[in-house]
Amino acid sequence: MTSRRPGEGRYAQLEREQRWLLMGLPPGLSNEREIVDHYWIGTTLRLRMIQSRDEVVYKLSQKIRLNGEDPELVKITNLYLGESEFRALSVTPRQLSRRAVGI
Repeated sequence: MTSRRPGEGRYAQLEREQRWLLMGLPPGLSNEREIVDHYWIGTTLRLRMIQSRDEVVYKLSQKIRLNGEDPELVKITNLYLGESEFRALSVTPRQLSRRAVGI
């Protein structure tokens, strides 16, 4: 039995989460990326694929809100995956989110 709680430990990083609602992407963006998130229903886990022109990154993340009333501060732990691991995990029941971002 462990006394460590989710979101604790040396690998959990504090993140300040910010969100914006846009009507569309601003003109002139380069380095566009598509992000596909799988949020496992009833858990703090997220499976993510980030695809750019040059590469694809797969991650399994755990996000723990420090204050349930304030969505801004979260503790996040990431585990980088290979494509076969991502595909195997992506078949679980989830809520799907897909968006395009540019830098």
